[in-house]
Amino acid sequence: MCSARRCGHDAGDGAATLAGTTIDAYELYARKHFCPRWKTLAEAATNAAVADYSRDRIRKVTRSALQHELSGLYGIFRFAVEKGYLGKEAIPDRLNLPKTVLGVRAGPQRAKAPDFSPQTIEAVLDALPERTSRGKLPAKARFTISYETGLRPSTLDRLEWPDLDLKRGELVIRDETDKMRFGRVLPLSKRALEWFEWLWRESKEKEGLVFAPRDYRAALEKAAKEAGALGLDAEGLAAYDFRHSCATHSLDAGASLGGVAFMLGHRDVNTTAIYAHPTKGAAEDAVGRLGGVGSPLGLPGLPEGAKEGN
Repeated sequence: MCSARRCGHDAGDGAATLAGTTIDAYELYARKHFCPRWKTLAEAATNAAVADYSRDRIRKVTRSALQHELSGLYGIFRFAVEKGYLGKEAIPDRLNLPKTVLGVRAGPQRAKAPDFSPQTIEAVLDALPERTSRGKLPAKARFTISYETGLRPSTLDRLEWPDLDLKRGELVIRDETDKMRFGRVLPLSKRALEWFEWLWRESKEKEGLVFAPRDYRAALEKAAKEAGALGLDAEGLAAYDFRHSCATHSLDAGASLGGVAFMLGHRDVNTTAIYAHPTKGAAEDAVGRLGGVGSPLGLPGLPEGAKEGN
């Protein structure tokens, strides 16, 4: 069962060949989920086995996470058939999860995402290594891009190299890579583009996934501790907080609600509005934009000598 990498490499040249990052993702799923459950591919390759696995996992993970795992499992099945490890007729029917099946989020859930200051986020990014000591994961690039773009972690996991246009400085978000199926072309900031260029130079594979689903928690925890040593509160920082912080910090800096909604992939700006903080500074900025005179509705001002509340 644990031959995901061999299946990928043995597939040979041509369209059937998997990119190294995709093989890495399949291998991760095999090691964490498939190998402990099944001893052989044949044991896993039955409708009953896949159905039982899905029933067990949907009680522990989200629908999206389970779909990723099943994609990896069927990918392993296909390559096993190509190399003769399994007969074509042995591949189980594709399991279609009902739309009503949502699953659950793993681990304890926070009632509300904490607010991290721009200084805290920058300190954490500064503390992250370019490559983690274990797994050589591009931690600094991953989370800098997350903060600069506001993309969901699951969307970053699904990005492929053809989605990136380095010359134009744009990133194509395909419907199938976005949780809300909001396809769009996202302009990249200078810093995000620089880190994508760094990834391009560093990557041996120019096809397939840019990041792939990997576990960065240890690197984040270590960087958060280093930020804490500087007197900054980074306790509990998680991958999703870079998206939240991107939204909040952009709005606090005066970015338009519609623009931030587009970045985040929100079709309704009311969803984005939850990241806006009502502050006196924001009010002063709004008044300043109006020039400090008149009314935003074009109504005449108060008569001379009029008192507030009269």
